[in-house]
Amino acid sequence: SPNTKKAYEDYKDNGLSQLNDYSHDTLSILCLDNNGEIAAGVSTAGPPFKPDGRVGDSPLPGCGYYADSKVGAAAATGNGECIMKFCPSFHIMELLRNGHTPQDACEVVVKSMLNRNTEWFEVGLIAMDIKGNVGACGTVQQWRDVRSDKIYDGFPYAMWKKDKTPPTVLTQLSIMDYS
Repeated sequence: SPNTKKAYEDYKDNGLSQLNDYSHDTLSILCLDNNGEIAAGVSTAGPPFKPDGRVGDSPLPGCGYYADSKVGAAAATGNGECIMKFCPSFHIMELLRNGHTPQDACEVVVKSMLNRNTEWFEVGLIAMDIKGNVGACGTVQQWRDVRSDKIYDGFPYAMWKKDKTPPTVLTQLSIMDYS
């Protein structure tokens, strides 16, 4: 389409910085059923104008997602090339296995990623233990819901429980905003 062609030309001339900051499309799901079975799944189209053959973090166990029936599940979104260097979903599971809460585990992993990376990057992590406790952390400072045009501060995620309708949108402040 003409819009796609223009966006591609802008990308070639200016790089990704000229694209809409809210162009991400990753969907991560963590599910815990009434029998205690837990699962993680991720779906994404990846970044705009990615090279042919690019494989990001989403389909890689330990990177984009991970589930362990004895511990919990975790998933990631953000800059896949950076996320793949750290296997954050697996790292979260190991922290849960060693007694951390999902929230604490997410925070520890994001801080570790930031300490070991030389450039800023975008990442958002979600986690759930087998008791249904959840956590989230990321570097996302704001996010705009394209359906409602509402701006959220921090990394947004939704939670739905059998007894809650509709899903609740929650946000976790960016790790950059922690004091």
